[in-house]
Formats: sequence, structure tokens, C-alpha cells
Amino acid sequence: MNSLTPAWRERLWISGAVVLAVVLGVQIAQGGWLLPGLLGAGVVLFTLYRLKAESLGSFVLAGLLAGYFIGNRGFAQLMPAPSIPLLPAEAALATLVALQVLERIRGGLRRRIHWIDALIVAWVVFGIARMFFDAKLFGFVAVRDFAMVYYAVFFFLAANIVHRDFGKLSVLMDTLRIASVIMGILFFMTLLWPNVLESTLTLRGVPVIFYKADLVGIFAGIGALLHFIRFEQTGRWHSVGFSLLLVGVVLATNNRSALLALTVGAAALGLAGRWRFPALLAGGAVVATVFLVAVASWRGDDWRDTPLIEAYERVVSLVDPLGTGNYQGEETANKGDNNRFRLVWWTEVINETLDTSPVFGLGFGYDLAARFQRVYYGVFPEDFNARSPHSIVITVFARMGAIGLGLFLGIVAQMVVWVWRAARRNNLEQLGPALMATMVFTGACFGVVLEGPMGAVVFWVMLGAAAAISQGDQRDSKEPRLIS
Repeated sequence: MNSLTPAWRERLWISGAVVLAVVLGVQIAQGGWLLPGLLGAGVVLFTLYRLKAESLGSFVLAGLLAGYFIGNRGFAQLMPAPSIPLLPAEAALATLVALQVLERIRGGLRRRIHWIDALIVAWVVFGIARMFFDAKLFGFVAVRDFAMVYYAVFFFLAANIVHRDFGKLSVLMDTLRIASVIMGILFFMTLLWPNVLESTLTLRGVPVIFYKADLVGIFAGIGALLHFIRFEQTGRWHSVGFSLLLVGVVLATNNRSALLALTVGAAALGLAGRWRFPALLAGGAVVATVFLVAVASWRGDDWRDTPLIEAYERVVSLVDPLGTGNYQGEETANKGDNNRFRLVWWTEVINETLDTSPVFGLGFGYDLAARFQRVYYGVFPEDFNARSPHSIVITVFARMGAIGLGLFLGIVAQMVVWVWRAARRNNLEQLGPALMATMVFTGACFGVVLEGPMGAVVFWVMLGAAAAISQGDQRDSKEPRLIS
């Protein structure tokens, strides 16, 4: 080929391209998409390889995080075509794995293995082994339940990206901070004009933005913490305004797990000696209480007719696992029933797992609600379609047994250690990603959060970033500024 003149080389390339175009045209005309698809994927990968596309990984993650914050459940169920079951999390997963394989070929991604890596690998491998048997019994339903395990791959992808360039964490954290404000504004719009987004902003009939209250509350809590951390670092008071806006979103969702996640975040800042955020929350609560009581007194009303009763009962219900309290607020009257609902479901799932398969679990695809429905309702309600018992800890134990739960709790323990160490060192840069993961996990203990991509992707990406920062701190005594 090198002996040919430039003109002949050009003719050969053009001739080959024409022949290839004809072949692909015939394939497409006959409905054959396999060869064109493979060729297209190959061209894309080659182009990315030539462009050193590993740097695009952080932007893929940032786009995914922004999509789940702003679009929430709507974004999570978008597909390029109805016949192609490729959801955003799975599409991003495939893209990022391909990018990092290319980077490894180029000789990069030499991250030292941490023991949490070994725990996650063992957890995923055990899940795959469990899935091998469950897929034969339950089919695609098992694959859907198994998603909570394979989302853990985002941990390694995020850890590698941040480890290679600590500046990429700024991209991720800035994305969460900005996206949380947009989410908060849009969420309040849906409260004022219900269904306005679901009916007007759609793609092939599927809403692009569709909010799930517990996830909105958890994400708003994360945004509130990030904006206040921004204030602590820069002294810009508009960050406090954004933080208060997002605290208002947490309260507006009427979701206790989100409120608990926000409390955990505030406690971590307090442990770091940053008492202004907990003080802001406490002061705001006192001012609101005094104001509402004064208005009620001036109007001659009972304080129980104010929103205070609902705020009080929401907090009290957190320490009432048996649901024995008498709740009178319009929005909190069902909190006692809700607590009993969870307690009965958790108890039945634990007992069934202990009776049937305590070591290996009941498996992916197994119906964790059947026994609960018989006990709680006496019959099978037609409108009951929940599959997960509203706690990631119970879900992991039920599906993967003591082995899976032990590995998962080891991962959680390392996450808590990172939060503790960063807080004790008053290191906000290191505290950020580990605390965000902890807040998602807190909400997941009382809701369906980590079983789906909206919460799971945020959790594993933040945990992976925390792992990379932890290793970077051990490698270099100088603490890099990671949150601009």
C-alpha cells in the first residue's frame, strides 16, 4: 500500500467505501441491522480511541446524574426506540465500560485496589452466581431484580475516572449542585400545576420528567448540603438561599426517609465542626414555630390546626416503629399505618428467608410480597404491585442471604468510615462524595431507592468517587481541592 501513489490510495479507499456502502444498504433494506450496527459501533469506538475519549467518561456520568436528578423516574424509563430495551443507566454503563477498556489498552487506569473493591467484586460475583440459577426459574423478572447488583459496576467506573483526574470530581459535584436547584424549581411547579410536565414534555408518550417523592426529597437533601458546603468554602450567601430552597423541597415531599437523610447530612457537618448548617435548620424551625403559633393565636385558632402538627408528627413517627401513635394531621394521619405496613413486611420477609434459605437467600425474581399480602391483607389486593420491602438491607438479605448481606454491610461500613474520618479532619472535599452516598443509603433503608437506577447510580458513583479520593489522600499528603 505504501508503494502506491496518493491518487491510487485514494481511489482504493473510495472504492472500498462504495462497496461497503452498497452492502450495508442492501442489509438495511432487507431489515438486517446486525452488520450495520456492529460496524457503526466499531467506527464509534475507533473514533473515540483516536480522540482519547477516556476524558469523556466524566461527562457521561455527569449527564446521567443530571438526568436522574432533573428527570427522575421519567428520565429513567426513556428508551431510544420502543423495540430497543436500552435504558439510560444501561446505555451509559455500556459506553463507560467500552471507554475504560480502550483506556486500559492505551496503558492507563492503574488504580491501586482497595479492600472495598474486593468486597464489591465478591458481592457482584455472588450475585451473578445466584442469578445463574434464578434466571432459569423466573426469567426476565430475575434480571430486573438483579439490576441492584450490576449497578455496582458504576463504582469502579467512577473510581477510575476520578482517580485519573481529581478535577473530574468537581464536574460531578457541580452537576449535582446545579441539577438539584433545577429539580427543586420544577418540583414546586408540579405542586402548583399538577401533571403539567407529564402531559406537555413527553417522548413517544413517555414523560421526560416524572417525580418520585422520596427520591426528590433525598436528592434535595443532597443539594441542600452541597450548596451549604459551597457557602462554607466561598462565603457566597446565595448558596444559603439555594440550600434553604432545597430544604423546603425536602419538607414539601412529606417523606420521612428524606428528612432522616438530611438530618444525617447535618449531623456529619456538625461532627466536622461546621455547626452553621444544623444551626440554620434549628433556627429556621424555631422561627417558623413561633410565627405559626403567633398567627394561630392572633386568629384564635388551635396550634393543632397549623402545619406544626404535621411537622411534629412526622418527626415523632420516626421513633414509632410499631405505629402505635395517634396521628391527626391531614398529611400524617397514615404514618402509623405506614410504619406497621413496613414492620409486618420486613418481619415476614426475614422469617421466610430464615425458614427457606438463610445463607444464599430466596433469589432474584422471587416474589417477596406474596407472604406479606396474605398476612397483612388476608387476600391478594389487585392494585398491589410493589416487589421490594422498602429497605435495601431487607431486600439484600432476602435475595442474597447472609452471604450477600454480610458483603453489602462491609461496603457500607467502609463508607461510614470515610464519612467519619473526613468529618473528624474537617475535610469538606473528602466528606462530600462519601456523605452523598451515605444520604442515599439512609433513604434506601426505608424506601425503594437502590433497587432502581435513579438512586443506585448516584450512590455507586459517589461511593466510587469517595474511594478514589481516599486513595489519593493516602498517595499524596497534599489534599487537592476537589469541589470548586
